[in-house]
Amino acid sequence: MFLVFRDWLHVDDLCTDIRCDLFDFDLAEMGCLYLQLSACYRDDPVFRLLYTFANLLAFPDIQLHHDLTPADIPTGLSHLLLTTQTYKYIVIPMHRRFELDNKLAGETLSRRSLLAAYRHRPRLRLMPELNVVKIGGHGIIDYGREVLIPLVNEIGGLSKANQMLVVTGGGVRARHILDIGLDLGMPTGVLAELAGKISEQNAIMVSILLSPWHGVRIHTGDLLELPTQLFLGALPVMHGTPPYGLYEHPGEHGAIPPHRTDTGAFLAAEVLGAKRCILLKNVNGLYSENPHKNPDADFIADITAKELLAMELDDMVLEPMVLSLLTEARNVTEVQIINGHVPGNLPKLMSGEKVGTVIRAE
Repeated sequence: MFLVFRDWLHVDDLCTDIRCDLFDFDLAEMGCLYLQLSACYRDDPVFRLLYTFANLLAFPDIQLHHDLTPADIPTGLSHLLLTTQTYKYIVIPMHRRFELDNKLAGETLSRRSLLAAYRHRPRLRLMPELNVVKIGGHGIIDYGREVLIPLVNEIGGLSKANQMLVVTGGGVRARHILDIGLDLGMPTGVLAELAGKISEQNAIMVSILLSPWHGVRIHTGDLLELPTQLFLGALPVMHGTPPYGLYEHPGEHGAIPPHRTDTGAFLAAEVLGAKRCILLKNVNGLYSENPHKNPDADFIADITAKELLAMELDDMVLEPMVLSLLTEARNVTEVQIINGHVPGNLPKLMSGEKVGTVIRAE
């Protein structure tokens, strides 16, 4: 609780001559209340108000002093000094907070001007040559060996000359568990936990398929070990569901978790400062509508995240959360969507050719 003396001492029936040397203080940090008294203190409305207020708040210690001077204030305590017509001092000591000397001492970490001062500072890029490749569960893995095996072979071959992190989606089984959970009224956090188990299953299978190229399944908490793993020749594979788990954000448009496997791949790329974030889907890129439902939908080869958000498309091939995060990202400046069903697409993209759709931060 905070008192602002400026607001309640300037009341007509209290007094006409008050000077405050400190206006704001935190009642929760006070140990006791000291009141300097004069002979006529009982008739002073300021004293009556303070004394009544102190009793209402059940201060641990209320001490009344005659002839109190600033020198009598306990060492190390901040104080509030008021001067009125009828008495000289009201002194309210406050316990001092323990602080470590740093630039953020005493900050709430919410002040806008503070946040703005750090906004454009450069971020460390741990793995600037890393390519994060997300294999969609719904768009790739669920099609089985005819689609997945050729793609795995391409990734394995590319991993010999390129740093790669493979991320897996959930697919039809994730949708099935979400359907059941939604029907049973499960909270968003529980749904996120359930869906994450499915993308983990896919990560295990893909890592086994990549074993000829030293594929190894890792967990979301292992990202900082990637530089060492890649140095040792491993090809890491992890599931894409970001580890919000039970703390998943409530969805804007319902209970379905907003941070899913596209988002997980993007966040991994951002924290590692990756070179690319590639989403492998079952379409050639981004369209104005679902091309499987409307073959005449317009293909979008290049667009910014803000432009795409402004279009308010009813359906997209990637999660909307990725677009929101892309506008605030510092390391990853674009996301690329390509068709993982077409052999050669991924090698072309890795060699610098234009394939699919590019969504840029700006």
